[in-house]
Formats: sequence, C-alpha cells, structure tokens
Amino acid sequence: MAAAGDGSEAGDGSEASTQTAATATATATGSQTAWNLLFSSTAALVSRTLTHPLDTLKTRIQFSRSTTTTTTTTLPAKPATLTSIFTTLLRTDPAALYRGLGVTLLFSVPGTAVYLTAYDDVKRRVGGDGLLAHAVAGAGAEAVSGLFWTPMEVLKMKLQMGSSGGSGGSGASGGAHNSTVALARHVYATHGLRGFYRGYLLSQAVFIPYTVVYFVTYERLKRGWAWAFIANRGGQPTSSNSHSNHNHNQQQRQQQLPFTGYLVCSSAAGALAGAVSNILDVVKTRVQVSSARSTWAVVRELWMHEGGPLAFTRGMLARIVWVTPSMAISVSVYELLKAGHGGGDGGSGE
Repeated sequence: MAAAGDGSEAGDGSEASTQTAATATATATGSQTAWNLLFSSTAALVSRTLTHPLDTLKTRIQFSRSTTTTTTTTLPAKPATLTSIFTTLLRTDPAALYRGLGVTLLFSVPGTAVYLTAYDDVKRRVGGDGLLAHAVAGAGAEAVSGLFWTPMEVLKMKLQMGSSGGSGGSGASGGAHNSTVALARHVYATHGLRGFYRGYLLSQAVFIPYTVVYFVTYERLKRGWAWAFIANRGGQPTSSNSHSNHNHNQQQRQQQLPFTGYLVCSSAAGALAGAVSNILDVVKTRVQVSSARSTWAVVRELWMHEGGPLAFTRGMLARIVWVTPSMAISVSVYELLKAGHGGGDGGSGE
C-alpha cells in the first residue's frame, strides 16, 4: 500500500510539473506576442511615414489613363510617369504627396501588427520550414490583416487622388474630400459599411500571392545569406553529426543576420513580389477609387481602350520603387527590434 501511495504521489508530482511547465510556456509565448505587436507597430509607423509619397505617386500612375476622350473620338494621351507626376505635385501641391498618411497610419499600425504576428503564429502552428509552411503562413496572415488593409486602401487612395483626381481626371474619388472624417462619412452615407470593404476579395487576390511570393523569397534569401556567413567564417561542420550541426549553426547565423542582410533580403523579395502582383493591383486601384465601377468593367476598359496586356503593367516601376524600401524598412526594423529583445528571428518564427 505504501508503495502504491508513493507511486501515486510521484505521478501527481509529475503531472503538476507538466502543468507548471505548460503554464510557463504559455506565459512566455503571450509575452513574446505582446513584444511582437509593439515591434511590428513601430516598424509600420517608420516604414509608412517614410515611403508614403512613393505610394501616392504609384496610385496616381495606376489611375492615370492612356487615352483622352473627346466628343467625337478617343485619342492617345501622354502616359504619366514617376517624374511627370512628382514634378507636377511639387509645383502645384507638395502637400498632396502626404495626403492620406493619417488614415494610413491609423489602419496600418494594427494591420501590420496582425500581419507579422499572424505570420509567426501560423508558421509555428503549421510547423516545418518548407515552401508550404511559408506559403500557408503568408496567406493566412494576409487574409486576417485584410480586415484592416481594405478600409485603409479605400480611404487612402481616394484622398491621394485628391480634388483634382491626379492624372486620372477630376472627381476620381466622388468629390473633393480632403478630410478623412468627411470622406469616411461620405462613403458610409453613400454605400454603408460595405463601402469600406469594396474590393476586399480583389485585394486578397492581389496581396495573398504578393505575400506568398514575398515571404517564400525572403526566407530563401535569408537562408542563403546565413549559409554565406557560415562559409565565410569557416563554419563548415566537421563532426560525425555534421548535418545536425550544420542546421543548428545555420539557424544561429540566420538569427544573427546583420542589418545589411535583412535589408538586402527584404528589398529583393519586395521588388519581386511587387512586380508579380502589379497586374491585379492596377485593377484594384481603379475599382476602389471609382466606387461605382465593377471589376469586370475596369478590366474591359484596360484591355479594350488602354493598350491591352500592357495596360496592366502601368505603374509597375512605381510599385517596385515603393514596395522595395517599404518592406525593407518595415521588416528590417521589426527583425532588429526582435533580435535586440532576444525574440529570435522575426517574420519567420525561427
């Protein structure tokens, strides 16, 4: 009986230890998640503030039309370029470059926080470090954070077009609404809550492929950079457990990438993802700015009247020029803050 009792007490002690360990793990995970939210919000503020003028130029180029319609015919128009729009805004309304920044920061801080934190969480739950894990994590993070991004995009782009409509013509946003509050009231009064989520599915069609391409490329580039650091520093494993040691050393190096490593990897991944997703981004921009037009009406106009396939490449250079520094700054700040806090490798959960 005493032996049985001792066994029972030992079992209870083991179970209590397991529960204590589980509680400690949950607490540590919750604490790290809170830090991730803080770091990603800071990264969003820095990135969006510095690159907003480039986003404004991208939006105006994508909304610009390559034809001018008169009462009798449709004539080719001089295509808008980064230089022409930038020069015009500097001469006529320099403040327009930052129009829409307020609503961008309001939504992008929680949006980016959810985006990066969800990526870490989904990837950890999926497990592994393969292509599928990165793709699923990226798509899941984008689907959730899209609840913040879509209202932001609708309001931001209408404000960016301004009362003059940029190169796209007057009244692109349904009237001159230079105030975010006035514009929000107008959208709600005209279209209800659905007006803020116009183009949500289209946004997912743009940003889920963008996210998958970005993070898969980013993770692969980081891995390559980490291997280069191992090779350059004589880190080739030589023990009998060489494969195991190699993976462990690679993970350590990847967690210790210098700022230049994060900057190069995130810039290259952002440029590729931005170029690939530009085709649908042109359509999304026009649908969300022109609230009365359907997706298929926009696609038909681009194809039939604005140059066919080439019309969907409009603003691709501007999008790359905007996305590259935006992602480079955002991810680099996020990664460095996490590394400085001892949170490991940001944006990847490794």
